Amino acid sequence: MNSDNDLLGGENDANLINIDVNENEIHTLILAQGDEWILDLRSDQNLYITVQTGMCEVFGIELANNIEYLFNSQDKMVLFAVEACEILYRTNKTLLKQFPECIIKNDPNILAIYSIALKLAQKRLGNLRGPRVLIIGDSKAGKSSLAKTLLSYAVKMITSSNSPIFVNLDPSKGIFTLPGPVSATVVDDNLQVENPMWGESTISSTHPLVPVFQPLVKQFGFEEIDRYNYDFYLRQVDSLAEDVVELINESFHSNRTGIIVDTP
Repeated sequence: MNSDNDLLGGENDANLINIDVNENEIHTLILAQGDEWILDLRSDQNLYITVQTGMCEVFGIELANNIEYLFNSQDKMVLFAVEACEILYRTNKTLLKQFPECIIKNDPNILAIYSIALKLAQKRLGNLRGPRVLIIGDSKAGKSSLAKTLLSYAVKMITSSNSPIFVNLDPSKGIFTLPGPVSATVVDDNLQVENPMWGESTISSTHPLVPVFQPLVKQFGFEEIDRYNYDFYLRQVDSLAEDVVELINESFHSNRTGIIVDTP
């Protein structure tokens, strides 16, 4: 078993010729409370992670102790140490980000996300109308990552009957759907941490590729929004909004938990 410093491998490493490594070789990583491990996975890379002790999350989804998770489809992800934790990992390729550059300490963004999630949870307590969250920003600002994290916390916090509605207004992203439509989805189960597609559940799915959430879909048919289809896009968004209002009025749990909207 090797320490984390044994498995380096940035793209600019002049001495790096073969990126393939022994997949069965186990490495150990110790994260202090509040640390983040930034991971960029290569094409066809398999990364197996086991949290031995402590608590670690990916997009707000907790990794159970002594369970090996396989990550092989994500472009980038972040492991956040809620508590100090010991992690065992193995992989078939060298990591793109080297140690210690891949470890971030005292990231104010994480504290801000926790603060937002706590504020939203407080608004749900004792209120029949939950918060409505609209996430805006640049295309590379991490809006969908924030939405996924807040969605995970909304599902698992307070009670087991939380059913937030996730609205995706970005037709280029296939979130609970194929790319192309705008959609709204009632999420009443934990998300599958190993798969970058959001439509699988850790509890209800009988197969890892079988979706358990049934979205409301308004077909737009384009991945890009431009001046030629903008009016049609707005009509589809308006139609989706009408359905979401009807859904909220019919569902006590969704109305109390609220809505999270991801934008292009």
